[in-house]
Amino acid sequence: ETGNETPDLYLMRARALLEQRRAEDAITDLVRAREVNPKMAEVHYLLARALAERGRLRHAVSSAGRALQLNGSDQRFLLLKASLHHQLGEFDLELQYLNLLLNDAPADFQLVRMKADNQVARGRLSDAASTLSRFLSHEPDHPRALLMLASTAEQLGNVVLARESFERLFHVRPVSARAYLAYSSFLMRHSDVTKAAEVLEAAASAYPGYAAIETARATAMQSLGSPAQAPRTLSASFGGPPRPPEPPGPRA
Repeated sequence: ETGNETPDLYLMRARALLEQRRAEDAITDLVRAREVNPKMAEVHYLLARALAERGRLRHAVSSAGRALQLNGSDQRFLLLKASLHHQLGEFDLELQYLNLLLNDAPADFQLVRMKADNQVARGRLSDAASTLSRFLSHEPDHPRALLMLASTAEQLGNVVLARESFERLFHVRPVSARAYLAYSSFLMRHSDVTKAAEVLEAAASAYPGYAAIETARATAMQSLGSPAQAPRTLSASFGGPPRPPEPPGPRA
């Protein structure tokens, strides 16, 4: 050490170390910065992030809390605190911070998703569906929200709402491969194999050669009683028809 290190220098170096995924080295610099100036909120915030990367979640919560004491309005600090409580399974505490954030940014889908995930983790599926529905009343074509609502509704046993959510999703372009696969899986689970095969045909056209789609498509065709088509579907995805097994070589 040269003796000329300042908290700002430690902080700048710690940021670079975190970008290099050298969390333990960043912790060393941030602890030094905290010792020199314990009232720098950014130091406590970055220290919480570094500690979390190393799996030291309780210490991370403490550092994030100190950052919030010094600057209670910084959205990054609130979001980190919520995330840490979620990782610790402290869902009631997480929800408190999410609600604070949502008061200022009700249209932020990241926050809405986190709140819905929180409610699902606590077994409050109806609340999660309501959270997503409220968001969709303002953003009706948001694909990830529609996909989450479809999944949540199915878990609730509300097959009608789940299907409606999927169908709304398919009016939003482009449709993601994930959406095609989720909808076809839903249809298969509810014995609508014909519709699932149609969805997968469209998926294969939109995403040619996508292995997961071709596999699901082959499964649907076999369920429809078209086993001859299934191997052709798979071989098209994986580069040609399957080779016959090699004959055994001569024994040594």
